[in-house]
Amino acid sequence: MKHQPEENQSVENVKNSELTKNQESSKIEEAVKSDELESFQEFEEDKESFGQIQDTDTEENILQKQDENLIDSSVAEAFVSDNIEQNVKLQTEEEVTEKSDITEEKELSQEKEDTNKKLSFSERRKKRRERKLFERQRKVYIFLKTGTNWLSFVPFIILIVCLPWISYMVSPDSLLKIAPKWSGATPTDYLLYQKSLWLLLILPLFVLFGLLYQRKMERKKDIILTLAFLFLTGYSVLVIVSAVLSRYTEISFWGAEEQREGMFVLIGYVVLCLTAVSLYRKEKDYKVIFWSLSVLTGILILFLVANTTEYDFYNSVFLQGWKQSSAFDEISSEVFQSMELYALTLHYTELGTLCSLLLPFFTVMAIFVKEKNVRVVSIVMAVCSCILLFFSMSRAGVAGVFVAFSVLLVTCVRKWLIHYKQTLGVIAVFMVFCAGAGIATNGEIFSKGIELRQDFYSLFQNQENFDYHKDIPIKQVAIDGKRLFFTMQQEVLELDYTTGAVNCFDKEGQFVEFQKGDGVRYMTTDSRFADISFATEIIKTMDREKEEKRKVLRLYYQDKQIFIVNLAGLPQKAFLDTQYKNLDIVEAPYFGFEGKEKSANNRGYVWSRTIPLLRERLWIGSGAGSFSKEFPQGDVLAKWYVYGTPNITINEANNWYLQTGVEHGLLALLIWIVLLFFYFVDSFTLYIFRKEYNATEIFGLAIFVALVGYSANTFFVSTSISVAPLFWCLFGFGMGANYWVRRMREQKMFK
Repeated sequence: MKHQPEENQSVENVKNSELTKNQESSKIEEAVKSDELESFQEFEEDKESFGQIQDTDTEENILQKQDENLIDSSVAEAFVSDNIEQNVKLQTEEEVTEKSDITEEKELSQEKEDTNKKLSFSERRKKRRERKLFERQRKVYIFLKTGTNWLSFVPFIILIVCLPWISYMVSPDSLLKIAPKWSGATPTDYLLYQKSLWLLLILPLFVLFGLLYQRKMERKKDIILTLAFLFLTGYSVLVIVSAVLSRYTEISFWGAEEQREGMFVLIGYVVLCLTAVSLYRKEKDYKVIFWSLSVLTGILILFLVANTTEYDFYNSVFLQGWKQSSAFDEISSEVFQSMELYALTLHYTELGTLCSLLLPFFTVMAIFVKEKNVRVVSIVMAVCSCILLFFSMSRAGVAGVFVAFSVLLVTCVRKWLIHYKQTLGVIAVFMVFCAGAGIATNGEIFSKGIELRQDFYSLFQNQENFDYHKDIPIKQVAIDGKRLFFTMQQEVLELDYTTGAVNCFDKEGQFVEFQKGDGVRYMTTDSRFADISFATEIIKTMDREKEEKRKVLRLYYQDKQIFIVNLAGLPQKAFLDTQYKNLDIVEAPYFGFEGKEKSANNRGYVWSRTIPLLRERLWIGSGAGSFSKEFPQGDVLAKWYVYGTPNITINEANNWYLQTGVEHGLLALLIWIVLLFFYFVDSFTLYIFRKEYNATEIFGLAIFVALVGYSANTFFVSTSISVAPLFWCLFGFGMGANYWVRRMREQKMFK
């Protein structure tokens, strides 16, 4: 036990000698560099002598330590106690120093405040800017380094993944019990109505998370986001005012059938957008939207595969709640076919609209993202989206994707030129895919593109002095008391009901005999009116919750019903539509598309008759979902020329912007166009001519291109609850991504 300290002391002395040698070697290097020594040899001699001295010192120290170790162990115990006392003293001294440091910090802060008061206005402003810059740098660092809070995105995941198909899981019987209490009416479009119902039910979650994760102070400092919030607020106010002052309040609040975008749903869209802006707080948050859209695309492609493999869709789990319902019989076979064919979207135009969002988004992610698993999934989802687009055969979807890719080509032209090999490879793969799809479908897959090109060329054809009345069998309808006059191309057929029986005459007043045939219709042997026949019957209708009986006459041309005449309502209420509602036959005013009414799949007719409606709605519109009520449905002769039958109801404008102007007013339309313009210009300036893109820039670019495709697509279609929520979600995340890109660029600029 007594020899152990000697060994320790000897080791310590050796270490001390080595440390002194190292210190001397460092001194040598400094001396050589500074040229303070005259010669290196002299310094070596000094070093040897110094080493000998150190060696002798170490020997003496060892002998001295051996003598010291012979001291009694009581000395060691005293030494330990002294160390304990020293440690206690050190702790007390540290506490005293900490207190003194705190007081010094307070004094320094007080001195800073005093100096700030003495500083000039410009100096205080400069310091304030420095503090703001530091705070922004700190938040950008947090944005780049922290992970995603998936819990805050649960409502968006539910909305994106489940909304397209969740209505298939609920029986219409339960909806029939809820709907009258919820909106005061029983819907017939069960699927769309359930989607709107589910959206409104989960809307409080978006409000809650939006309030929890909002960033008020940051948003006030960004001019573009502030303007966007103001525009969205103005748009929401006009939507509410138009709905409240509408003549069709029930429809305006809950939405018309086949769209289901009433006032509550539209305000819900705005809430989705604002919540998405607030929740996008970290760079890795883009993965939530990416994986949600990937799951949605996978579900859609599974339904498409089930259709192609002739899977029994009617007995699938998605219709278990429907098969036992009493409303099951009311659903037509056409609706079931659309449910099966168009992958949960109910219509080919809706599927095309969805693909105009998905295909550009996944294409950008597949090309630019660097993470391998995300890139592989993006490539697979882009191919699936392309298959869905071709399967939908939607010309509007093809047009939207074409515009989106054109904008992408211009925006990233520098990137394409730098990586020209990858660009040529992507083009080659796309051409091979299109060629294979064309061979598999015998060229039918490109028919929509050819029709779209023909429609585009037809817009520039000269159609002066065109008169569609010459191309329909009956070119004019007139009423005189209880007599109706149907002017044909060569003759005039007069129906006289003054005596309580239907008598027919020609243009010269000669009686034309109509006799009852094998069925219920009356026909004539006169060759001039051989294509004309009619039938009379008594029907029951509901007028203000009262049942009424009406005697009507159904007029047929070549076995097709063309007019329903209310014989009891002559002359004020002479005609009825297919739902037995009063119909005023008019020659509707039009603007443009003269002679081109059939262009763009008959959209030219709807647009030309919708534009004049905007003149009366400068400030507020007729209310959400009221387009079918405001459209001149009595323009039956023009409908006959365009659609081949006058008995058709125009429910939507086939143009989102025109329908917004009619339902919410020109001011709301102007606000919406300006908002989109600001977003597109901001995105274009942020992402154009960049050599490389980071994760946030790739996400923002993908959303920008996707929204361009959607906006171009909605120039040919109206929106509905099937796809519109996805657009508003991406719009909010796109504005949030642009916000953070500007912040990161700002930090680099200051650096």
